[in-house]
Amino acid sequence: IISDRMGDPKTYSRCKKDTPTGQVFLYSQGLNYIGRYKESAIVDQRLSVSISVGFVGVRKPTEGLKGLTKALIRAHDSCGRVCRVACRNGSTGAFRPCTGVVCISNEKPLMYGNDYDEATTNVFGYKSIREYPRFMTENVFISFFCDYPKNYPFAKNVTTISHAEKILRNRSFTNQLSSESEPFTKKTMYVLLLTLTLAVLHVSNARISELPAPEPLQECYQKVESENVDSYIGSLYNWHCEHMMSGNLSSENTETSDPQAAEYIKQLYEKSLTIEAAPARRKRQSTLPRCVRKEYRMLTLEERTKYHNAINTLKRDTTVRPNKYDVIAAYHTGVNNARAHGGPGFLGWHRIYLMIYETALREVDPTVCVPYWDSTLESQLTNPSLSSIWTPEFLGTTQGAVVAGPFANWVLPNRSPLIRNVGIDGEPVTTADVTNILSRSRYEEIVTSPTVPARYDIELQHGSVHVYISGAMNRLDTAAFDPVFFMHHSFIDYIFERFRAKMTGDPTAYPTVPTNTRHVSTATTGLPGGSRQIDGYAASLANRVTYEPVPTCSAAAPSCGDRFLVCQTSTGRCLPTTRTTRARRNVDNPNTLDTCENPTFGQAIQNDYCCSKTCDTNQWAMIPVRVVSVRPPKFQNYSSYPVTSGQLNRERDIYFPNSNSRINKYIGGRLANPKTYERCTQDSPAGQVFIYSNGINYSGYYKEYVIADHRQAVSVSIGFVGMKKPSPGEGVTKALLRAHDSCGRVCRVLCKDPASKQFKACSGAVALSDQKPQMYGASYDDAVMDLFDYASDGDCPRYNTDDFYITFFCDYHNKFPYSRQRSYN
Repeated sequence: IISDRMGDPKTYSRCKKDTPTGQVFLYSQGLNYIGRYKESAIVDQRLSVSISVGFVGVRKPTEGLKGLTKALIRAHDSCGRVCRVACRNGSTGAFRPCTGVVCISNEKPLMYGNDYDEATTNVFGYKSIREYPRFMTENVFISFFCDYPKNYPFAKNVTTISHAEKILRNRSFTNQLSSESEPFTKKTMYVLLLTLTLAVLHVSNARISELPAPEPLQECYQKVESENVDSYIGSLYNWHCEHMMSGNLSSENTETSDPQAAEYIKQLYEKSLTIEAAPARRKRQSTLPRCVRKEYRMLTLEERTKYHNAINTLKRDTTVRPNKYDVIAAYHTGVNNARAHGGPGFLGWHRIYLMIYETALREVDPTVCVPYWDSTLESQLTNPSLSSIWTPEFLGTTQGAVVAGPFANWVLPNRSPLIRNVGIDGEPVTTADVTNILSRSRYEEIVTSPTVPARYDIELQHGSVHVYISGAMNRLDTAAFDPVFFMHHSFIDYIFERFRAKMTGDPTAYPTVPTNTRHVSTATTGLPGGSRQIDGYAASLANRVTYEPVPTCSAAAPSCGDRFLVCQTSTGRCLPTTRTTRARRNVDNPNTLDTCENPTFGQAIQNDYCCSKTCDTNQWAMIPVRVVSVRPPKFQNYSSYPVTSGQLNRERDIYFPNSNSRINKYIGGRLANPKTYERCTQDSPAGQVFIYSNGINYSGYYKEYVIADHRQAVSVSIGFVGMKKPSPGEGVTKALLRAHDSCGRVCRVLCKDPASKQFKACSGAVALSDQKPQMYGASYDDAVMDLFDYASDGDCPRYNTDDFYITFFCDYHNKFPYSRQRSYN
């Protein structure tokens, strides 16, 4: 439907290729006055069809026919390709092709604002629905359709300016709504952008409905009800709670799934208990010496090669089905994750698990110990994904299927390739995170419990790296299938050991905090061998490993002891070389280390499309969602200013909420400043909002993002989020839908009320069935075609706002948005 009518218009020579985020310029040219106005809308060029909102100015009309304003309204993209223009038909409300020549009066009904302030509050309906604004498409008169037609879009349009003037003379303007005469001053408009993706029309048959939040999830949310949102990253707390929910709802009982696998893990656990516990002399019954764990980059080339070879040997060894590595990784899945996460067992459980894995490696090569990855080193780079640790010598591929490095072409048991999406979301552990944790003196102050503030919770903070690496690491059920998991947890164990060395009280005493039955001291770890949660805190276990600290440096001694680390003398820290600096083994001025690389904005997210144990795109339905974004708190200035009596007023830009009284009334007074990732020192004009689903009655996760216009006081975007497709006779599919921006600030979720058709606050837990009415697409193809209704008018498609069930509202509230939702059993 789309591709057949597309041409390939000539572009500026600088436009070698199109980017994920684009601009469409909107402008007006006065016809009965001398004046021109130009602005841009930000568009999502990844999607087959996307929608954006912008405002264009014309001269404000005065009383009577002589006061009419006449202007030409046009749009083109940043490469010079012209967009078609469509106007709303006064009788049908539908859009149809028009000249873009308009007449504007000050008679009612008005479809414009007398200023930006009024135009924004009108189009988002703040006057009628203050708490949850809606995008009032009925206030839009002009729609630009950027579909790159084969012919120049205005060459055959016979409608003229005199036609518009004739209509105005015949009858009152109020009764003559036409495509050539309609009032606006700062006019609201769509920008519809079509890219080169083929779309084919299908018919979907589906129903979506709201559910209460699962009880384990709601209990977790309520822990931060009284905490300030500037003390923790909301999206990280979401991840923490959602994965505790997944473990608690899981029915899979990993430890009894395969007797051969259980016997292998038991043998490794028992062998780990014989490791030498004292460095001074080797016990006669010991089978392995005590391990010294180094930072990954401090391994010699020989040590690193042996370590990688040992891991791959486990992966190839099928004497235990499916292979030894995957058997170990599988014990970090299912109900075991509820034992390993969400309480005081977290530290000890992973210590035992890490020892089992290390013992397996040492059965291959007794000289191998699990190194730790100190990701606080990467956190000091503007773009940590450019660190030399993400090169073939170390961890390899960062984006998509891992095809380079020691773990290239690995396949998971569900037959999905090992996938990463490094740096798109999340962040490495920061030095502030470690400092906060080590500032406490008792276990009861750092383990997950209702009494521990989020910023001191070591389990919560460890999740940032899972989100940062993403892919397999993003889900606890698949995280251990990426070997980086064990190096990350080796670093968390190092922090645990540093805490033990400085804490007050008995370091072997199990934390006494309110918790669930899986995290009491005598509860099983679920790992074969009979270990209990308290055993992870034993001194005998701690004494079987020692950690070599990360090197430091100074101006007097600038060496870091490794070519992949370089000294920053201003801080005395050794930082990773990047892909641009790694060749410089001697840095003349270490204080000028290149840490200002471009961010990962616009990178694609590779999903695995796995539902439980099968991975296939055809298993997923696509739900259209709308994202309404308020201008974020850290975007302080857009360099376009109001003009008064010929003078630029540089105090505030034209869109700044506080400069507009109506906007400030509804928006500005309620804005908070939630905590963000450290890299988010300021917001940019174009931003990202991540939208995702997490299965409730299936194991599956889908993530994508929309592009938001941060310049505007309020903007709207659309996107599509995947859920497991319900099948006839198999019941409904249940999932949790969430959104947060690229700095970790959480968005509220609204669902359409079936009676009033208005959006209201909801839990974001939804059920999908194959019953009518349709509110999703059986594929991306279906979802796009239904949303833009090409079937009824392929030449000028209509934007079907009725197809949205979910709206995300990103308004930077002063409370965690889900802490007061109701729950169900």
